[in-house]
Amino acid sequence: MTLTELFDPRSVIALLALFVAVWSIISSRRHNRLTVSPHLYDAIDRDSINFKCGFYLINKGLGPAIIKSTSYHLDGAKVEFKELLNIVENLPSEFGISINKLKPGSAISKDEVCSIIEIKWDTLKYDLPADKETRKRIANDVKGFASQIAKRFGVVVEWESAYGEKGKIVSHPAKA
Repeated sequence: MTLTELFDPRSVIALLALFVAVWSIISSRRHNRLTVSPHLYDAIDRDSINFKCGFYLINKGLGPAIIKSTSYHLDGAKVEFKELLNIVENLPSEFGISINKLKPGSAISKDEVCSIIEIKWDTLKYDLPADKETRKRIANDVKGFASQIAKRFGVVVEWESAYGEKGKIVSHPAKA
């Protein structure tokens, strides 16, 4: 009995074509999931020229991160959102603080920078000082605020991609 008698060449070609089609579909689905996958990371940023600093979540992935849950930590303990107003001790009146709550169901889009805590010079009430010494002192204050945020604040965010893949970001894991 020969090989051509055992396997019909047309059947072998059909099976190979089916295998290639299935493999192509699986590869395409895998690629599609990667192209809409979010990639969240945290950053503490400081701008000594415009007198602001803050804690930010940034999505550098290609798809949105849909927020499932968020917990906030201050000095290593889980706290309620409103307790974050005490993040910086002795905040001068020239500075304002804004705190944004990540609600379940909200999304962080591709390339979006989402501020969780931001402290900045209140330009509506106060002009930016012109003299160099005052600007240097204020820049040092901003540096101190950023340091307090880095030492005291943590966040745990659970998110999901458009395909339902789950992810979690834990900032400052020793404290959060």
